[in-house]
Amino acid sequence: MNVEDHTKIIQEIAQNLTDSAKVTELLTSLSNDYAEVIPVVAKNVELESNMEQLRQANMKLFLQVGAVPKDTPPTPIGQPEPPIITTEEPKQFESLFNEKGELI
Repeated sequence: MNVEDHTKIIQEIAQNLTDSAKVTELLTSLSNDYAEVIPVVAKNVELESNMEQLRQANMKLFLQVGAVPKDTPPTPIGQPEPPIITTEEPKQFESLFNEKGELI
C-alpha cells in the first residue's frame, strides 16, 4: 500500500468508529502492511551502513593513489626526484610500421 491507500483507510476508520468489526478489519490491514514494511526498513538501514563503509574504503583508496610507498623515504625539498628506472626497452622507430609503411 502507498500513502494514499493508508490515508483512505484512516479516513474510513474515522467514518466507521461505531462499526467495530469494520474498524478492526481496517486496522488489521494497516498492521499487516506495516509488518511487511519493517523488514524492508531494517534492510535499508543495513544497506546504508554498508554503502557508508564502502564509501570510506573508496575514499581511503582514492587518497592513496599516487602516494609514495611507505618504505620509500620522501625526497628532501630542493633536491631533484630520483629517475624512474624501467626495464622495458624503448621501441625502435622502424618497428612502429609494417612492410607497407602503415602504423602497427
